[in-house]
Amino acid sequence: MIDPSADIGDAVHLALHTRLDGAVSGQDGVACPLYDSVPDGARPPYVTYDTTDIMRSDLLTDLRSGVLFGLTAWSDRRGRTEVLSILAQIRGLTHRAPLPLATGHLVEMTVTAERVVPQIRVGLFQGQILLRAMVAH
Repeated sequence: MIDPSADIGDAVHLALHTRLDGAVSGQDGVACPLYDSVPDGARPPYVTYDTTDIMRSDLLTDLRSGVLFGLTAWSDRRGRTEVLSILAQIRGLTHRAPLPLATGHLVEMTVTAERVVPQIRVGLFQGQILLRAMVAH
């Protein structure tokens, strides 16, 4: 039996990109791009993909897989305000929101954790959000 978990991870990644890219903005109202790999010369604010964990199911007993996606918001503004705003927008667009997938059916998407980390040495603030998707095969 073929394990569909990898295809499901790709499907959630594509759906998240479609939902979030350009839909989130910084304090100045300019859209924050969503990058898999940040291009040279890109200026904050922007959002990047962080960790991706695919929780494989036992195909004989369970017809669902879980996918954990970490996203990181980057800001060069002083203080936490901009990254907190970006995280709130991501939460509003994803938490318990329907998300059409190319493969499988999204059972539930939830935000499981958020945090802000100052990167004082480089003058950036980093906001991290962890999303959990449960997908039926």
